[in-house]
Amino acid sequence: MTLYELAAEKERAIAECFDEETGELIDAERFNKAFADFNEKIENIMLYVKDLKAKAKAIKEEKMALAHRQEVLEHKADSLMDYLQSALNGNKFESAKGVISYRKSESVEIDLAEFLQNENAYEYLKIAEPQPNKTEIKAAIKEGIKFKGAEIIVKQNMQIK
Repeated sequence: MTLYELAAEKERAIAECFDEETGELIDAERFNKAFADFNEKIENIMLYVKDLKAKAKAIKEEKMALAHRQEVLEHKADSLMDYLQSALNGNKFESAKGVISYRKSESVEIDLAEFLQNENAYEYLKIAEPQPNKTEIKAAIKEGIKFKGAEIIVKQNMQIK
């Protein structure tokens, strides 16, 4: 049965297992089974959630370990390329297994303090889109400041341990 079906059965048991006139429990076995089945289903779902979270955590940790290994290998490759570049000093190298050659590229180096002294410098700056500081806004609202379009929402966040 699904959780919804078990919840409905639990509600039916509450309604049907008591005598309407005396309020006495007349079908304890059905009443107890309905609650036990519901609780068992909740427990099984809870354990499944814990299992999924543990697997996700293990994958995250493995991703971090792999990312670290990737960084180390990339750094090692960059260091070896720098070593080759200094050894070849701009000369081409060719073998049956590979070729080292060079191509021209251009990049712009900027000293920001000096650049900003130009009259038209601000035309060429990237300005980030402003973002509301939610931490500061929350503190201000708690102090009594009102904002249109901003409010503190209280949530119930389930925790499974």
